[in-house]
Amino acid sequence: MIQSTSTISQAGPILCDWLESFWDFNTSFYILERLSHGHSITKAHAANMAGKIRNYWRPFFGEFHRGELTRGKAREFAVHIAEITRTVKKNGLSSQVPLSGSTIKDVMQAGTVAYTWALSEGQITENPFDGLMGFSRPGHDSPRLLTV
Repeated sequence: MIQSTSTISQAGPILCDWLESFWDFNTSFYILERLSHGHSITKAHAANMAGKIRNYWRPFFGEFHRGELTRGKAREFAVHIAEITRTVKKNGLSSQVPLSGSTIKDVMQAGTVAYTWALSEGQITENPFDGLMGFSRPGHDSPRLLTV
Protein backbone atom coordinates (compact mmCIF):
# COMPACT_ATOMS: atom_id res chain seq x y z
CA MET A 1 0.00 0.00 0.00
CA ILE A 2 1.36 3.42 -0.97
CA GLN A 3 1.15 6.04 1.77
CA SER A 4 0.44 9.67 1.09
CA THR A 5 3.18 12.19 1.81
CA SER A 6 1.14 13.74 4.62
CA THR A 7 0.81 10.36 6.36
CA ILE A 8 4.55 9.77 6.14
CA SER A 9 5.43 13.24 7.46
CA GLN A 10 2.93 12.91 10.34
CA ALA A 11 4.35 9.49 11.23
CA GLY A 12 7.89 10.86 11.25
CA PRO A 13 11.01 9.17 9.98
CA ILE A 14 11.48 5.43 9.52
CA LEU A 15 12.00 4.24 13.11
CA CYS A 16 15.19 2.22 12.64
CA ASP A 17 16.78 4.78 10.31
CA TRP A 18 16.12 7.44 12.95
CA LEU A 19 17.50 5.25 15.74
CA GLU A 20 20.66 4.35 13.81
CA SER A 21 21.33 8.02 13.07
CA PHE A 22 20.63 8.84 16.73
CA TRP A 23 23.56 6.56 17.67
CA ASP A 24 25.90 7.68 14.85
CA PHE A 25 28.87 9.04 16.81
CA ASN A 26 29.93 11.39 14.01
CA THR A 27 26.56 13.00 13.21
CA SER A 28 24.23 12.61 16.22
CA PHE A 29 23.14 15.85 17.86
CA TYR A 30 22.37 13.85 21.04
CA ILE A 31 25.98 12.63 21.24
CA LEU A 32 27.39 16.07 20.36
CA GLU A 33 25.24 17.65 23.07
CA ARG A 34 26.33 15.09 25.70
CA LEU A 35 29.99 15.57 24.87
CA SER A 36 29.73 19.38 24.81
CA HIS A 37 28.21 19.31 28.30
CA GLY A 38 31.03 17.20 29.70
CA HIS A 39 29.18 13.88 29.78
CA SER A 40 30.99 10.83 28.56
CA ILE A 41 29.88 8.64 25.70
CA THR A 42 32.27 6.47 23.74
CA LYS A 43 32.39 5.47 20.11
CA ALA A 44 32.21 1.85 21.26
CA HIS A 45 28.99 2.50 23.20
CA ALA A 46 27.40 4.31 20.26
CA ALA A 47 28.43 1.49 17.90
CA ASN A 48 27.03 -1.10 20.33
CA MET A 49 23.68 0.71 20.48
CA ALA A 50 23.55 1.05 16.68
CA GLY A 51 24.28 -2.67 16.43
CA LYS A 52 21.35 -3.42 18.75
CA ILE A 53 19.13 -1.42 16.42
CA ARG A 54 20.36 -3.34 13.35
CA ASN A 55 20.23 -6.78 14.97
CA TYR A 56 17.06 -6.58 17.07
CA TRP A 57 14.96 -3.52 16.24
CA ARG A 58 15.17 -3.57 12.43
CA PRO A 59 14.15 -7.24 12.00
CA PHE A 60 11.09 -6.62 14.20
CA PHE A 61 10.03 -3.14 13.03
CA GLY A 62 11.22 -3.05 9.41
CA GLU A 63 9.88 0.09 7.71
CA PHE A 64 7.78 1.14 10.71
CA HIS A 65 7.65 4.91 11.34
CA ARG A 66 8.69 6.53 14.62
CA GLY A 67 5.30 8.18 15.16
CA GLU A 68 3.42 4.91 14.65
CA LEU A 69 4.94 3.27 17.72
CA THR A 70 2.25 2.75 20.34
CA ARG A 71 2.60 1.53 23.91
CA GLY A 72 1.07 -1.79 22.82
CA LYS A 73 3.63 -2.26 20.05
CA ALA A 74 6.44 -1.28 22.46
CA ARG A 75 5.22 -3.94 24.91
CA GLU A 76 5.00 -6.49 22.11
CA PHE A 77 8.61 -5.72 21.16
CA ALA A 78 9.79 -6.03 24.79
CA VAL A 79 8.16 -9.46 25.08
CA HIS A 80 9.65 -10.48 21.73
CA ILE A 81 13.16 -9.55 22.89
CA ALA A 82 12.71 -11.43 26.18
CA GLU A 83 11.73 -14.57 24.24
CA ILE A 84 14.77 -14.61 21.93
CA THR A 85 17.17 -17.48 22.54
CA ARG A 86 20.65 -18.18 21.25
CA THR A 87 22.46 -21.46 20.72
CA VAL A 88 25.27 -22.30 23.12
CA LYS A 89 27.58 -25.27 22.64
CA LYS A 90 29.19 -26.90 25.63
CA ASN A 91 30.98 -30.26 25.66
CA GLY A 92 29.74 -30.94 22.16
CA LEU A 93 26.10 -30.39 23.11
CA SER A 94 23.97 -27.50 21.89
CA SER A 95 21.32 -25.83 23.98
CA GLN A 96 19.11 -22.77 23.64
CA VAL A 97 19.56 -20.08 26.27
CA PRO A 98 17.77 -16.74 26.62
CA LEU A 99 19.54 -13.46 26.02
CA SER A 100 21.27 -12.18 29.13
CA GLY A 101 19.57 -9.51 31.18
CA SER A 102 22.29 -7.02 30.23
CA THR A 103 21.74 -7.70 26.52
CA ILE A 104 18.00 -7.19 26.88
CA LYS A 105 18.64 -3.97 28.80
CA ASP A 106 20.98 -2.69 26.06
CA VAL A 107 18.54 -3.63 23.29
CA MET A 108 15.73 -1.76 25.01
CA GLN A 109 17.89 1.24 25.94
CA ALA A 110 19.02 1.60 22.34
CA GLY A 111 15.49 2.86 21.66
CA THR A 112 14.24 4.14 25.00
CA VAL A 113 17.09 6.63 25.37
CA ALA A 114 16.28 8.03 21.93
CA TYR A 115 12.57 8.30 22.70
CA THR A 116 13.23 9.99 26.04
CA TRP A 117 15.52 12.51 24.35
CA ALA A 118 13.05 13.12 21.48
CA LEU A 119 10.28 13.78 24.03
CA SER A 120 12.45 16.28 25.93
CA GLU A 121 13.28 18.01 22.62
CA GLY A 122 9.61 18.29 21.61
CA GLN A 123 10.08 16.00 18.60
CA ILE A 124 7.36 13.66 19.92
CA THR A 125 4.49 14.21 22.34
CA GLU A 126 4.50 10.84 24.09
CA ASN A 127 7.11 8.20 24.97
CA PRO A 128 5.56 4.75 24.42
CA PHE A 129 8.28 3.18 26.60
CA ASP A 130 7.71 5.40 29.64
CA GLY A 131 7.31 3.12 32.68
CA LEU A 132 7.22 -0.06 30.60
CA MET A 133 7.80 -3.09 32.81
CA GLY A 134 11.10 -4.89 32.37
CA PHE A 135 11.84 -8.56 32.82
CA SER A 136 13.65 -10.65 35.40
CA ARG A 137 15.33 -13.91 34.65
CA PRO A 138 14.39 -17.02 36.67
CA GLY A 139 15.68 -16.71 40.23
CA HIS A 140 14.82 -13.03 40.50
CA ASP A 141 12.03 -12.11 42.88
CA SER A 142 10.13 -9.43 41.04
CA PRO A 143 9.89 -7.57 37.74
CA ARG A 144 11.48 -4.17 37.52
CA LEU A 145 10.70 -1.05 35.53
CA LEU A 146 12.90 -0.09 32.61
CA THR A 147 14.90 3.01 33.30
CA VAL A 148 14.10 5.44 30.53
